[in-house]
Amino acid sequence: MMTAQSQRFSRSYWLRRGLWALIIVVTVAVFLLDQGLKTAPHSGFAPLDASWHASTADFPGFWGRLEGSDPAELLRAHIDHPTRPFEIAVHERTGIRPTPMRWAVWFGRHATISSNDDGWGACARPGILPHAYHAVRRALGYGGDTTGVYPFADFHYGWRDGFLIFSTSPEFVAASLDADRAETVGPAPSSGLRVHWQPAEASPLEVLVQPGGSIRVTASVQGAFQPMEEESRAPLVNWPDDMLLTAGATRAGDLVELSEAAHRWAATLHAGTHATRLLSETWQRWALPSLEPDWDREVAGLVVGIDMSFRASVIPDIAVVAALDGVLAAEGPHPLAPWLDALAPIPYEWDGVDGGCATLLSDALSLCLGGAGSPWLAASSEPLMAGIAGHRIQASDSDTDLIVELSWHRAATILRQGIVLAARNEAIPGHDTHSLDDIWGNWLDVLGRMGTMRLTGRALDNEMLLEGTLTSVEVAR
Repeated sequence: MMTAQSQRFSRSYWLRRGLWALIIVVTVAVFLLDQGLKTAPHSGFAPLDASWHASTADFPGFWGRLEGSDPAELLRAHIDHPTRPFEIAVHERTGIRPTPMRWAVWFGRHATISSNDDGWGACARPGILPHAYHAVRRALGYGGDTTGVYPFADFHYGWRDGFLIFSTSPEFVAASLDADRAETVGPAPSSGLRVHWQPAEASPLEVLVQPGGSIRVTASVQGAFQPMEEESRAPLVNWPDDMLLTAGATRAGDLVELSEAAHRWAATLHAGTHATRLLSETWQRWALPSLEPDWDREVAGLVVGIDMSFRASVIPDIAVVAALDGVLAAEGPHPLAPWLDALAPIPYEWDGVDGGCATLLSDALSLCLGGAGSPWLAASSEPLMAGIAGHRIQASDSDTDLIVELSWHRAATILRQGIVLAARNEAIPGHDTHSLDDIWGNWLDVLGRMGTMRLTGRALDNEMLLEGTLTSVEVAR
């Protein structure tokens, strides 16, 4: 027979066990509800007129892998907490300090970021916390407008099919909520970030960014590309000087098509509009004749090198060199000869290479051609042509139709030259060379240590598939 004390102990014991069981059940139920709310059938919504959108099925994981990549390690080794200004700005506006874990807790794993003329915004599939917070705000009388857009600090947000859309622009949110003005973004990768860029007057560009030790990228470019009939090795040339950009293609037309696509993309950017218009107007003033559609019929490979420097003006000096490999026994006129013939050229000879030069703007910007198919050469000044005369094209070590290489060391050097020259010419009010070096010096040092961006390409029907790495830096761990 149980005593009164033992009965009280028994009731207290079972009460505690029941309470713990209730807590566990409620916790599991809340967790399952949270995960159910975060489960997404697609990547979210973006305005129909968005010029680009980027999406991933695991944004916190992508964020973490990006922070652990070799370029990020190098950045942190030279700059103390480089993302602190961004983190402080987000914390001041939202009250949440951005970290991968906090994003996962509040907003889930799916994320889509996009931009249109109204601004930029994001779409996420959040869990129970934002839903509960929104319900409390509505209960306290914080309502939205007739389009379902709600204010919050410096942001505006709205809900659509369980997705949270937020932006500093209420027009952006309203467009994303409107079924007639928004599109559904398809499934996103879980191992990286997919960027889809659709300019108004250019072919779409699809890029997949996958951070790891290095940052790998794959891209799809639409255009007038055709697959090679057999395996090829893209050509390369060891130019006498370090070039900012080097590109080589087995088929010259592929490189021309890719450069024209890049020109169209640049023309759609606010920063590139004036530059591309200036180049187009300058090209028209030169009145160079159009080449024949089959101008490259005798060309078996094309390699181009581009560099720039700042000397006496904030307008950079541009240097361009090119080598065109002729098909077997091709010894005819230079494929670009119609351009030179239209400019009254002066005959030249460089180390046994015959050719000619014609001035376009000055001695620093001319058109010089030479060679007889093994290879044909071209340069944007006479000294450049003298430097590349006698150089030969060689096959790369990659089984690919195209190679593009960008030197980050050279890019950092050029940017440093431009900043110093701008400061000396008082083009940046309130700053001199020392203050600008304090602001940008470490960043340019890091950029100069990033090595080389290297992309290889394979031509398909009306598509060029590119893949490679954004940097070649390796950090000891």
